Amino acid sequence: MGIGGQNYIDSREVDEEINRVSQELSDKGVLAEDDPDFEYLQQLEQLRDDVNHPYWESGLTLILRESFEEYAVQLAEDVTGCRMTNWPFHRIDWELACADLEADFKEVTFQGDTYLYRS
Repeated sequence: MGIGGQNYIDSREVDEEINRVSQELSDKGVLAEDDPDFEYLQQLEQLRDDVNHPYWESGLTLILRESFEEYAVQLAEDVTGCRMTNWPFHRIDWELACADLEADFKEVTFQGDTYLYRS
């Protein structure tokens, strides 16, 4: 199991995963640095430390860069209450819109994937 490679990661899931993996390592009774679980735990903790956001504990969404346009479309639909496939919204240049929206986001790398989150 693991949280890497998902389109969206909730920061609370990262904390839950840190607790779960920490408990598994504790149950093993060995904290061997060559244990894959130990390496995974370090990656999770590094992700949390790299983001270092005030909303981490209450829930911060990390969006896989490749899914950012999908996120932007969903956000636009949520804000307007309109389907973006309807006229005139289907004419939006989503690449350009995403570039504008991305100005409000920071990025972090986790397990080789780039995720965006609100700054």
